[in-house]
Amino acid sequence: MASPVAVASSEATTEKEETTTDFDVILSSAGTDTCHLLIQIDPQDASQLDLEGSAGAIGRFEASSEGLILDCRGFQYQGKIHPGPTVMVLSHTGDDKLKVDAVTNEFVTLSKVTNVMAKLNAVMVQGEMDDGYKVVDDNVNVNKKTAEEKEKQQEVEASKAAAEPPTKKRKTSTAPKKKRAKKE
Repeated sequence: MASPVAVASSEATTEKEETTTDFDVILSSAGTDTCHLLIQIDPQDASQLDLEGSAGAIGRFEASSEGLILDCRGFQYQGKIHPGPTVMVLSHTGDDKLKVDAVTNEFVTLSKVTNVMAKLNAVMVQGEMDDGYKVVDDNVNVNKKTAEEKEKQQEVEASKAAAEPPTKKRKTSTAPKKKRAKKE
């Protein structure tokens, strides 16, 4: 059993009675060497970061001396790291305990720079397009007959053949005839 580090209390006041709930706050020894960063994004751009149902790698994070770039789901955001108040992120484990997920004293205000997915739309910026780039919708199956059309044509040909009386053909040979020798 993990030892409690602190006790947090939550008070809910109603007209008739006052209740207090105590939670043990657990600081895990694992993960103390990780760095956490609080990110703030403009409300207009926040709707594009809907991460519901996402799992695994969803973007790329790049930091430099000028600031950082976050590429998340095709949108690129840029900002600078600022010092801020100490923030502790807690999660409720369900058994009257709160687990410390992160502690940080830095934050980043990100603003949207580019939409990478919009760049893939192939919009022409300047110049002219010749006819070689135009899409032409040709029906390449115009001369092909469907299976039904072929079947009908075969039936018509068969009925024509049945209606004609059969003709006798003489056998003709293309081989030269041999002359018979006369007996004397």
